[in-house]
Amino acid sequence: MSFASPAPRQVTWLAAGLFLVTLATLMLEVLDTRLLSVITWYHLSFLAVSVAMLGMAAGAVIVFAGGELFAPHRAVRILPGAGIAFALALAFSHVANLAIPFPAVQGGAPSEVVALGVAILVLTLPFVLSGIVVTLALTRTGGPIGWLYGADLLGAAVGCLAIIALLEMTDITSTALASAGVAAIGAYCFARHAGSRGWAAAVLAAALLAATAVNAVADRRLGVMYPKSRSLWGAGNAIDYSEWNAHSNVIVRKPTDGTVFYWGAAANAPEVPVRVAVAAIDGDAGTVITEWDGDPESLRWVQYDVTTLPYRLRRGDIADATSSAPSRRGTPG
Repeated sequence: MSFASPAPRQVTWLAAGLFLVTLATLMLEVLDTRLLSVITWYHLSFLAVSVAMLGMAAGAVIVFAGGELFAPHRAVRILPGAGIAFALALAFSHVANLAIPFPAVQGGAPSEVVALGVAILVLTLPFVLSGIVVTLALTRTGGPIGWLYGADLLGAAVGCLAIIALLEMTDITSTALASAGVAAIGAYCFARHAGSRGWAAAVLAAALLAATAVNAVADRRLGVMYPKSRSLWGAGNAIDYSEWNAHSNVIVRKPTDGTVFYWGAAANAPEVPVRVAVAAIDGDAGTVITEWDGDPESLRWVQYDVTTLPYRLRRGDIADATSSAPSRRGTPG
């Protein structure tokens, strides 16, 4: 079947919509690797790549097996609605993933397998809709394939960079909502390509971007409810700091009075009273932040911990430069 060449303005709207959808898709894929790093073990974070490929391939199969439903003469009319569905699925899937405990399949019980299947289905759904949108735009609209495929690749590349900036500036949920907003703008572009005003997509995009801004500045932002460390479940009121960046999620509990923490204490290690705050990286990797009064003498307890062994073997001191600086400059008298 041959297609009439679309007008240049229409091609621009179509390419812009495809660019924005693939941008949002890659943002979601990278975002899911960060999310899974917090809610499950690191080796499963790469599941995000698998579900993205599975979902988009499934979307393509749906289009090619859909027969008359996805026929070329309908594709342009279907694209705006499919883009809106992708934007909504992206936002709701992310919120659902925040509230669903990711199951640990240990014994292979049916309940564990079913729970894991539900979690994977929620992760995969947005990618299925993205696959439908991308396949329709590339193979059913009759647009110039070179320009469209270029927009596809450029959008994916920009998405991989944009996710870094957004995670550094905001948090995971604000970034997810912004990604959904970008997808909704893509749906608006598809609507304009189809000759429609695109009010539904425009309103949805505005609502998602407004939700992004509200969540980004809120005192209690939407976040992971069930990290892989169960000790953090329901610990909202005990959290003093929680931030995301392109590499990790860092949570710090409110400081409490206690004694110094040893990774491996010597037999005669002293029990020194201090004020400590417990930090968790990516929902489980923990460390203890010990308050220090600035006096080097109050850190004598550190030499009783196994972590100081390298400095003993090297007969050195990590604080040599600092502690000896005054003597090199000289002191009065």
